[in-house]
Formats: sequence, structure tokens, C-alpha cells
Amino acid sequence: MNVPATMKALQLTAPGKLSAVELPVPQPGPDEVLVRTVATTICTSDLNDIAHNPFGIALPRVLGHEGAGTVAALGRRVQGFQPGELVAAHPVIPCGHCENCRRGLAHLCARMGHLGLDRDGTFAEFFCIRADRVRRAPVSLPAHAASLLEPVAVCLEAVQRGRIQSGDSVVVVGDGPFGILIARLASKHSPKTIILVGRHEFRLRQVPSVIAINEKDTPNVLGTIRAAIRMATSSATSLRSQQPSLPLPAQRGEGWGERPPGLSQRTSSPRPSAPSEEEREETSFPETFGRTFRGGAGADVAIMATGTQSALDLCAACLRARGRLVVFSALQGRAALDLFRLHTQELEILGACNDQDLIDPALERLADPALALASLVTHRVPFGEWPRAFELARGRKDEALKVALIFPETA
Repeated sequence: MNVPATMKALQLTAPGKLSAVELPVPQPGPDEVLVRTVATTICTSDLNDIAHNPFGIALPRVLGHEGAGTVAALGRRVQGFQPGELVAAHPVIPCGHCENCRRGLAHLCARMGHLGLDRDGTFAEFFCIRADRVRRAPVSLPAHAASLLEPVAVCLEAVQRGRIQSGDSVVVVGDGPFGILIARLASKHSPKTIILVGRHEFRLRQVPSVIAINEKDTPNVLGTIRAAIRMATSSATSLRSQQPSLPLPAQRGEGWGERPPGLSQRTSSPRPSAPSEEEREETSFPETFGRTFRGGAGADVAIMATGTQSALDLCAACLRARGRLVVFSALQGRAALDLFRLHTQELEILGACNDQDLIDPALERLADPALALASLVTHRVPFGEWPRAFELARGRKDEALKVALIFPETA
């Protein structure tokens, strides 16, 4: 495969200043693969890096860490790949030698490398990645879907940390791409019910098999969660065939088009009954979020997929005794938590950061037609129109989930 001397790339030169530049094509090291980018998706963390550079990235830097493309060249020690093959890349590069790596916790490596942070990333026509962090994509998987390898892997980590089991009640707070991914992946564990809490109707509609609660339209979110769980518990009908759901408007506009295949359609099942006066007293939020559900109704697992204090409060409050709270989205600084309730109800709090060897399971989920994870990429924008792609990702929460930059000359 012919490799040019230079490439187009998007480089962060100062906070708030992302520029199109011409750079030399990188040369792969002995253990690296040079990938000709076909698709790269924009992550919320990319938007934060551009706006604030919270990790103190040494600038200038080519950003981007969710990418897929074709093999352009191989380092001298790399085997198992052929030029022209479509591959997906995982951006986390553990050192393999620190204490955490030796303990089998390479995803928590103390000297971790990362595309777009300490080395140039995927917002370019070419990028280099260590070969052990690359996987050949299934023939059926398009490049824009393969670029979701790392987002799917980290969401799988959240699901596994929550130890979701058949018959569990699961609450996911946050309707961004990660919250939607987590809800879809959790469905493979056959929970009794999944409740997705968010603020955008378009996004809440993207997981038809869940009970969707729009915070903006629900005066008592916590009481509604409890009512939904009690209704699911008392029902003898499987959620696969009949969903207790809060009604949402019919889908409008272009959106995703057809409903993703393999996901059951939302039915006209009865709405969870409004919380009683006693329930309202028990579950008033946030004033009494520390109270225990006296009737025992509550979630087995709550996953915090948005980094706000109110999300943490709701996750902690909705759990039943010995419930598990998974912190997927971090809060900056110190957070308030009701330790009295944690103590008296023996709650568990579990972090979920990166993923522990879940690259291959993530690739399997991406290829699973029942999950239809490729449909999370709602927009594919030519690389030359990159300002429009970032505007969609940053400001169009009522019409966009994942936005992919596409390199049409290589597609």
C-alpha cells in the first residue's frame, strides 16, 4: 500500500483552538501498526479536551481516540495483519510492567499511554497504535461501527462491575451515548427491568426495550422509579414481550430511520401508577434521598452515566438493600454521599474506569445484530467538513448521538 509523506490532521494548539494542519505521516515503531483512518468518532472527552484541556495535554496534539481503518504498514516485529485489512483500535496502551499491570489490572496502568493524550490520535488520515491494541474487524462490521470498539469495551466494564444478573432491576442515569450503550449491553444479561433516566426524548427513544423516564417531565423521579420496579416485580409477563413504560412522543424527523433490528418494540403497556402519598413522603428527592424504601422496592444495580451530583444522589437513593452503585462517569472534586444509608443498607460503590481485557468481547457485541450498536452513530460527516461534525456532537443532543468523521477517499 502506498503511503504518502504527509497527511491532513486536526491538531489542538491551545484550549478552544482546533485547527486543520498538514503533518508528516508517522512511522510505525517495531511493535506498531500504521493505520489509514477510515472512520473516527467524536467522544465527549474530546470536546472537553478541546474546550478546557483538563488533563494538561502537551500541545500541540492531534486529538481523537476512537478509530478504525485499514492497515497501511507494519512494524518489523508485527505479525498477524495484512495490508489493506480493516482493523479497530483500542486507544489505551498499558506499560505491562507497573504494579497494576503485574496484578492483571493493565487498564489501571500507572504509566498508561493513550491516543490523543500522550501521543497523536485518530483525528488524522493516519495514526500509529501498538499491535496488541488492534483487532481485525469482522467482514460484516462497517468502519464507523468498528470505531466504537473502545466505547463498547468501557461500557462492558460498567456492566460487569455491576454484576448484573438475570432478574435484577437496573437503573441507568444519563442518556448520553454511554448511558444508551450501557442500557443496551445490560439487556444481554436478562435483567427483570432496565430503567433509563435522562433529559432528551430523542435519546431516551434509542433503547426501546427499557422504561424511559424524562427528568424534565417527571416531578418525582425517584417515586416513579420505585413504582416502575414494583410494577415489574408484580408482573408475571416478561419484559421482552410487554414493557411497563412511560409514554414518549412518536419519533420525529430523520433520526435513525428504522427501529434497530433485534430490539423489541415499545408496547402500549400500562403506565406505572403514580406514587401514593406515602410513597411520595418516602421518596421525595432530593430532600430525603437518604431514606430507605420501606417496602423493599429498589434497584439491584444503579449505573451513574453522567457526572453530576444529582445523578449520584439519584443512583444512591434508588438502590435496595445491598444494591450496587457503579460510578462510570466521574465527578470533579469531592462529592457528597449519604454514608449513613450506605452503612445501614450495606450498599456497594464500584468504580468503572477503562476496561479489563474486554477488547474481544466488545468486538463480539459490535457484531451482534440484536444489539444494533452501529445505530448509535447517527451522523457520518466527511473529514473535510469537520467543523460541522463537532457542532453536531457538541450542541445537537436532540438529534445526534455519536458523530463519525469519515475519510471518503479511503472508504
